[in-house]
Amino acid sequence: MQKTRAAVVSMASRFGRPAENLERIISWSKQAAEQEADIVCFPEICLQGYHTDVSLMHQQAELLEGPCCERLVEAAGRSDLVISVGMAIRQEEKVFNAQVFFGSDGPLGFAAKVHLCGEEAKMFHAGTGWSVIDLGFARVGTAICYDAEFPEAVRCLALKGAEIVLISFATGRCDSCGRSQDPLVWPAQVARWAPARAYENRIFVMGVNHAGNVADDDCIAGASWIEPGAVHRWPGYSFAIDPGGEWIGESACDHNDERLLVVDFDPQALAEWREGSGDFINARRPETYGLIAGRSN
Repeated sequence: MQKTRAAVVSMASRFGRPAENLERIISWSKQAAEQEADIVCFPEICLQGYHTDVSLMHQQAELLEGPCCERLVEAAGRSDLVISVGMAIRQEEKVFNAQVFFGSDGPLGFAAKVHLCGEEAKMFHAGTGWSVIDLGFARVGTAICYDAEFPEAVRCLALKGAEIVLISFATGRCDSCGRSQDPLVWPAQVARWAPARAYENRIFVMGVNHAGNVADDDCIAGASWIEPGAVHRWPGYSFAIDPGGEWIGESACDHNDERLLVVDFDPQALAEWREGSGDFINARRPETYGLIAGRSN
């Protein structure tokens, strides 16, 4: 891993308006490039907007060779950085909730959400593995929202060589049990477990969520805890954590406006926290962990 400057953008994404959202993604990417970022990351399903209309989501799902993806490749080339965007991706007959990485030469790869929750189970096919993408300057894995609440998910990414794990969110309007809540309490909730993902795997973790008060003008974004047509309030929070579980950057918690957070990841921190008994990956005894994989020991 080289020294890496990463930007995360808590963006207000319109429901079912990929063309509008794409222009905002490209605009924010230019701002990240102006701050000399190597990579800029956007939230879960921010291209199409995190709505729950199955037919529309499938209609708007992108091919990796599709027009929105082509625009993102062009934008990555112009800005000389990697752009990572949450979107619905179609592969043959399957539609995935995916985080896609774009470079100047084309799509670099994507991660598909494994642990679907709520309405997602009706909309997407579940991913079946954990993708780590070598960007040249760093190896990056993605845990999409609910995925990251399973320690096994990030451990799998670390075992596959991830140095940075991106957690892209579309959450915070309800708690982890699905009960409606004020989105501004969500940063304190994610702070209870996200540092553990970095500490227990000796990796950098960065997270980014949706922002703003987004009107459901077309009544396509209902859920069990919010009526169709309601205004959706998003937390607008992003953060970064080092391999020792220390916060190295976070956005404001007292409002949910859009914002750009830029942090620097120093590979020396990886080396320091992986010394001796701190190297949890190599000190594992996987032969005793069969219960985790559903086997008895």
